[in-house]
Amino acid sequence: MHLIEKYSLETGVKIGKPELYEKFYPVPVSGKYITQYVEQGIQSMQYEYWEDVIELINPYLKQNDIKILNLNPSPVKSLDNLFQIEEKIDAGQLSYILKNSLLHFGETSFATDVAVMHDINLVALYSMSHRECLEPYWGNRSKQILFEPETDFPARCHKPSYSSTEVKKSINSIASEKIAGGILSLLGIDYKFDYETVFVGSLFVNKQVEVIPETIADVDFYPMSIRMDYHFNERNLVQQFSTTDKPINIITNKPISEAALLKIRKRIECIYYLIEDDENPAFIEKAKRFQIPFKLMSYMEKSKIQDKKLKYMDLAPIFKQKIADPKEIKELKNEDLSNLYYFSNKRVLNKGKIYLSKAGYDAGQAHESKDSPQKIVDSEDFWKELDCFKIVRKVS
Repeated sequence: MHLIEKYSLETGVKIGKPELYEKFYPVPVSGKYITQYVEQGIQSMQYEYWEDVIELINPYLKQNDIKILNLNPSPVKSLDNLFQIEEKIDAGQLSYILKNSLLHFGETSFATDVAVMHDINLVALYSMSHRECLEPYWGNRSKQILFEPETDFPARCHKPSYSSTEVKKSINSIASEKIAGGILSLLGIDYKFDYETVFVGSLFVNKQVEVIPETIADVDFYPMSIRMDYHFNERNLVQQFSTTDKPINIITNKPISEAALLKIRKRIECIYYLIEDDENPAFIEKAKRFQIPFKLMSYMEKSKIQDKKLKYMDLAPIFKQKIADPKEIKELKNEDLSNLYYFSNKRVLNKGKIYLSKAGYDAGQAHESKDSPQKIVDSEDFWKELDCFKIVRKVS
């Protein structure tokens, strides 16, 4: 039963087409525009790949002189061709803005209801409850494209969480190119995307920078990690901390001297110590004494980690890190890896060049364009970082 039908049944009030008093609002863009509202309250309804969607549609919108107007009362991330309402608007002003919009897109919200009232083109996302309970009750269905989480279950058999929070958000399983394609098709714009999504890692949305301390990188970004496990240089480690006032993580498989730690300890966010055959508990005891946060990690076999635990039992647990096997991942097990590419949430910096991963760095694959993915590198280092990647297939 649709939510509005339930309200009607319980109140005894007949369902009628809604009306909303309109108030003029000086829209901060001239000419044609589409609108977006990003969910900011309910965690499980917050789609995290809107930036990817906008990057896909922007070239086509610009060709047709169409701008994007974000309706959120608080600013979202600044993106090219994305304009922002600078103040909180009321329902009447929202109605005026949407009535003159070519299309509205976003998670289901009051704005989608107003868009349906005006029967404008609509692309909406549903997640925490059945779409049939909340989907548009009015409007021309040919003007509406509605998405809900991808699932292996047959149609209508997937059970939503009904929860305001989800550890692994189901809404993020909706591929960004499908949403972008829906927007462009309703606008009557021909399009062709070069890639389609195969797999998205759980950490892909969290952007990060890693610095290999062979040289000093001129970067001021948070979060940032210094990869002492890739190249151990204490002098450059200390100097790198002077390039920013933000806290920095250190990832290392070797002990760092007391002299170096004393210089930077107040700015260390966390030390991630990789336990290997040649490890040193005294280093972690020193970090604990200096009140530096730390975590113990290891890629060794479980039996070897078990042998190490006795040395660290009074310090911290050792977290075993997984090395992904593409043959055991449902999205990848039937794919020809030689035909796959990847985007990364990482930027690995070294000697003035940018890489997308440790495997890409080892292979000498410098990153040239943020819009272009790189071919995957079938190596252990690549699969260690799989959660940081979006794997895509080239569309012929």
